[in-house]
Amino acid sequence: MPRLPIAFILLLTLATALPSQDGGRKLVTKMTVTGVEKIPKRQVTRAIQSEHTACRLVLIQPACWIFPTLFFIDEEYLDRGVVKDDIRHVRVLYFKRGYRRARVDTIITPSKRGRGVELEFVITEGKPTLVSSVDVTQSDSTQAIRKHVKLAVGAPFDLELLDSTVTSFRDALWNDGYGDAVVTSQVTLSDSAMRAAVQISIDPKRRTTVGAIRVAGNRVISDETIRSALWLKTGDLFRRTEVMASQRSLYQSQIFRRALIILPPAGDTVKDIEVTVQEGGPRRVRTTVGMSTLDFAQADARVTLFDVGGAARSIELRGVAANLFARQLNDRGLFSDVTPASLDDAEGEAFLRPTWQVSAEIVQPWLASPRNSAVVGVLGHRRSAPAVYIDEAIGAHAAFTREMAVRVPVSLSYRLERTRVTAGGDRYFCFGFGVCERTAIDALSARHRLASISLGGLLDRTNHAVDPTGGYSARIDLEHASGVTGSDFRYHRAVGEGSKFWRWGEERTIAVRLRGGWVDPLRSTAAALGVGEVGGEIVHPRKRFYAGGSQSVRGYGENELGPRVLRVERSTLIENGCSDISISDGSCDPSRVASRDFQPRSVGGNKLVEASVELRLPFRKSLSGAVFADAAYVGAASARGDAPSAAAITPGVGLRYSSGVGPIRFDVGLRPGGPRDLPVVVTDGNENNARVVRLDRTKNYDPLDGRNGTFKRTLDRLTFHLSMGQAF
Repeated sequence: MPRLPIAFILLLTLATALPSQDGGRKLVTKMTVTGVEKIPKRQVTRAIQSEHTACRLVLIQPACWIFPTLFFIDEEYLDRGVVKDDIRHVRVLYFKRGYRRARVDTIITPSKRGRGVELEFVITEGKPTLVSSVDVTQSDSTQAIRKHVKLAVGAPFDLELLDSTVTSFRDALWNDGYGDAVVTSQVTLSDSAMRAAVQISIDPKRRTTVGAIRVAGNRVISDETIRSALWLKTGDLFRRTEVMASQRSLYQSQIFRRALIILPPAGDTVKDIEVTVQEGGPRRVRTTVGMSTLDFAQADARVTLFDVGGAARSIELRGVAANLFARQLNDRGLFSDVTPASLDDAEGEAFLRPTWQVSAEIVQPWLASPRNSAVVGVLGHRRSAPAVYIDEAIGAHAAFTREMAVRVPVSLSYRLERTRVTAGGDRYFCFGFGVCERTAIDALSARHRLASISLGGLLDRTNHAVDPTGGYSARIDLEHASGVTGSDFRYHRAVGEGSKFWRWGEERTIAVRLRGGWVDPLRSTAAALGVGEVGGEIVHPRKRFYAGGSQSVRGYGENELGPRVLRVERSTLIENGCSDISISDGSCDPSRVASRDFQPRSVGGNKLVEASVELRLPFRKSLSGAVFADAAYVGAASARGDAPSAAAITPGVGLRYSSGVGPIRFDVGLRPGGPRDLPVVVTDGNENNARVVRLDRTKNYDPLDGRNGTFKRTLDRLTFHLSMGQAF
């Protein structure tokens, strides 16, 4: 063993034996909270500031067990002042939740490990004060009542629910134009009976309207430009939703470091508004780098120029490079294999080259209305769907977006590209496009126009942009490409997706997603592409549907679920009883060849139905788990039935670590086992005159063929994903 690793291990071992220089303070080796039954334990632990000695990161827990040193462990010491604060915080928490007689005690005992102490918080919850009645009185019948009342008769008297009830009434009245509405609450407590009678009084007063709008703090951006960003307009009803939408509109422009809408005092029915802003710099530069199991190393750079030519117009320049260090990282550790055996050496090499994307856009916000925005731009990219295809394109696009309501944008866009599909190989065109003749394949490999017009809409009612725990969202995109739009690839396409989130108890979240897609190629596509009658139902590979991956069906790798074909070497067929003649005419029987000698290849489908359900469970302050099940059906890409449709249900489990930039997600999915009949293709002929032959018979393909033992077969069915953000 090299000297450096030996010295490092000795240093860690010695550090384990050395006593900590704690100045007589007592190390907290363990901390527990007992007696919590009526409210979520996680809420109680969050109210406690005291902590116990623990591993710095969950991911290095094994190292902490072997080498419990300061290098791996955060040591925490007993602070009696903090413990007293914790007792007070927990009592306040229980008081707010209706348990006004709750008692909190602590027990400090010597650690069983012989060093430090163990700290236990013992909670005696007692009986709650219950709500005996909830009465609401109002001077005007302007609002429905019961839907805003959060307190329930017979339930614990929760002060937070009382505040929520008052706020809900006030916001509802404000949204109806009653900006000076007064909502008060009065509680009559009976300590002996432990009952609380709640009285809520509502006085809507008169409706209020928006008066003059003054702007302050701006130096470059004109007053009129800032006013154009506001949903508030002089003479309109003064509504809370439009105040919040105006604030969001100013911040989303990225022009201002700070934007504050100062609300006028109550009393006047005409509300004069003051908008105070602090402008940012004329430009912003952002760079990010990262890693993922699929795209390897990535780098992203953006330069935004603000208020170009006035009217808050901006220009954004962006460049993205991915697939960096793919040759060094491919199929190593957690990193995916983007060059499976189904690819030739030349094809595999193409998937290891860097991918990139560049764009330049001019964005015009608040176009004649704060609800409107427009963007025009140019673009270029080299993208890949790993082991499926590489798409190169240059082009331009334009879009108009109108926010029909708060967080309900609808966009109409047009996109024109000069695109070329590469690295798919002859087999991909044969089964992906239904074209196997050499002249037709050459025609498809050339550059073609992809031009489409699309209409899309989003409805977002979730309670958090990154990690929602409630609400719902829905999205739909409709797309058309034909000779009228100037496209060689011609089709109708529709994609819809909806997600719903529920709280189960106080801490757990149930998340459900349903996604569907359909694409219908037009018959005129083959002639426009120059492949004539030999063309099948041709759809650009980017417009096809694939399933599998960290944000799809997690029991599969990226794009692995869907219509597939099997590739096999010509020499392998000959070794198993086929002849040159039977291979050339397609009569060769591939059933004698072992499954391990075939390489599956995804070709995509024309229909997609995908569903996911996930239960998210908190463990610790920054760590949570998940149990999920994903399912999908991907319809065959061609009515000819060459590559059959595919469907699967995959269960799995995962961990989420809450970081400063969002959840870091690790998922393990289990894909189904068992054989499946798949079509077989083989390359026939020499290098200068090669052609793809589809065998008449299918192969009953079992990806676990040759794996002995239940444990090994189960392990081979697992798929691991490491990524940022929730799956949906």
